[in-house]
Amino acid sequence: MVAILLGQLTYKNRKFVNAIIAGKTQTQAYKDAYNTKGHLPTVYAEASRTARLPQVQQAIEQALINQNATPEFAVGQLKKVADQNENYGTKRAACIDILELWGVR
Repeated sequence: MVAILLGQLTYKNRKFVNAIIAGKTQTQAYKDAYNTKGHLPTVYAEASRTARLPQVQQAIEQALINQNATPEFAVGQLKKVADQNENYGTKRAACIDILELWGVR
């Protein structure tokens, strides 16, 4: 299914999707995909616009599902960090805060 969705994307949209899946922010993904060094507010706006394209959203969602990155998986990963000892410091505290915000801790 991802191959079908990726076929609906431009080359630069595919680069954008791959960068998002790799964990980059929308702004950094846009900079990388479009090889731009434009004014930050403009890059931010264009990155947001690109991320809202239906075909881009579908490709990102499908790729995350294919990688088992479902909401349940994300919660599980957050719980693992939150349940660790103090060595995780601020990351652990942030995970606990997110889980409490979602009402799953």
